[in-house]
Amino acid sequence: MKKLKKQIAIILMFCLVLLCIGCSNTNQTNDNENQSEQNENNQYELDRSYNEYFAQIVNENTEDLSWTILLMDLKSGEVLGSYGDINDNFEPGDILKPVVYASLIENGVSLENNVDVSVAEYNGEYCRSKENFEQGETKTILESMELLNNPAILNIWKDFDKKEEVLYDLSSIGIMLGDTIMPLIGNDTIINSTDIAQVYRALADKEEQSDEPFTISTQTKQIVNDVMKKTFDGVCEFGTEAYTPYGVFGTVIHMENDDNMSDINTNFAGYLKDKQQENGKGVVLVVNVASSEEAYTIEKLAEVVNDIFVDYILKTSEDFEVE
Repeated sequence: MKKLKKQIAIILMFCLVLLCIGCSNTNQTNDNENQSEQNENNQYELDRSYNEYFAQIVNENTEDLSWTILLMDLKSGEVLGSYGDINDNFEPGDILKPVVYASLIENGVSLENNVDVSVAEYNGEYCRSKENFEQGETKTILESMELLNNPAILNIWKDFDKKEEVLYDLSSIGIMLGDTIMPLIGNDTIINSTDIAQVYRALADKEEQSDEPFTISTQTKQIVNDVMKKTFDGVCEFGTEAYTPYGVFGTVIHMENDDNMSDINTNFAGYLKDKQQENGKGVVLVVNVASSEEAYTIEKLAEVVNDIFVDYILKTSEDFEVE
């Protein structure tokens, strides 16, 4: 009898061990399934199209805003994703300035010269500094570039002796001066997202550009890139080991419309470029947010730009580190 009890105890203990092993395997299987499901969900997040991603961004923002988003491959020029009509025109404002300065530099403007940054007057049109500089205050042309200063460009233009060359360059991207000089600072003119993206793509290319959209030397590109790096860093905190961001944020405010509301455009144009620059890897991004009721702030747009750049890195980099 004692021997039988001992045998039964051994059998029960053996069964208990098997049961514990089975539970452990089941839990491990469930954990693996959960992890696999989580990985699949994460992979979906990375694999979803940019069009879906941009639609989500728009849905998370105020409904009465009109969005245009364009993401273009830096090397090939392929449109990776978009939202809204990327061929619809908008007023570029500050994001046109790198293009204007590139043409001015190519046509002989010296960056070391001083220029009035407080106010400009040309043919009866006045433009005052948004920084509220004292009357007659000057900066070097390079400093005025970094400030995206409006009076500086107009004061440079007054005494510039190669106006026709700059006008030709701007006309190549659809910017016409006409009877007003405001297009020089991105006002009272229009351009679409595709055209401005192609210009920024040309600025990002380290090789000298000829006639597409206009001649831009390697030296000029380096100057403009340095400025766009500073203007980007002044607004958006972004850090990565593999890529460098460049770009310009801006806001254009029109006078009141027929409904006594202001038309406001908040926009960004720039690119994320591989620091090695050997294969041209990266993207060009153009975003325009229009509203007739409230301003969509540059700070909010900076968050969107940061997220899109990070999303691009997540999609394309196996080994990455984002700060």
